[in-house]
Amino acid sequence: MRRTTCVLFLTIAIHCEMTAWAQNGSQQFVTPPPMIETTVQQVSPFVGGSGAFAQSTISQGKGIIVIVPKSGKRVWAFSVTTGKWSSVDLEEGDISEVSAAVGNGNAGFRVRRWLYGFGEKAGRWDKIQISNEQILLNPGEFGPQPAMGNYSMAAQHKNVGFAFSGEHGKWDRVALPAGQVAQVAVGNYFATLTDGQTYYYAFSDTSQEWGGVDLITGEQLPVNRELPQ
Repeated sequence: MRRTTCVLFLTIAIHCEMTAWAQNGSQQFVTPPPMIETTVQQVSPFVGGSGAFAQSTISQGKGIIVIVPKSGKRVWAFSVTTGKWSSVDLEEGDISEVSAAVGNGNAGFRVRRWLYGFGEKAGRWDKIQISNEQILLNPGEFGPQPAMGNYSMAAQHKNVGFAFSGEHGKWDRVALPAGQVAQVAVGNYFATLTDGQTYYYAFSDTSQEWGGVDLITGEQLPVNRELPQ
């Protein structure tokens, strides 16, 4: 007759003692096997900190998910409204330069001489060139970054203002006369641009385009969308 007694310690170590009964009724102790220790390690699937999965960056807003892969030239976004994924390819630069800002109804970033935007309601990307300057082709060169409203985005570079409609997923730009410095502000559903003296433009998330008034003459301003050379 053989009896096995197993004791489970809180350290998750198992110790077994074998007791054998001889034919004469006396107990004979069998040397127990060595203690077996088990180590349990929790491994997180996220690498590189919060929001990084296998070195890819995942950003989430109220109705948007943006994925920046670890390689390639393509950025993806998911719209809760449309239930679909949409992608945009970089015109210049490398995927490692993408740092997406995500709002409630839009997402955007700049790489080199281009601004990129995603509209949650429209479920689409759009991109717009901000300059012809060669210096902005240098990696890490300082340049405009989109300021976020709930659905609108805006950015400014020298005398040119840029605005994005999250409802329609479309960029528009307006250029002040050469030598003027644009001042851009963004609200939840609109953006404004002015030089502080003569020119005042406004952009609506609904209309998806700029319109302006001359602060001196009171006349409606033309919209110049040409980039300075």
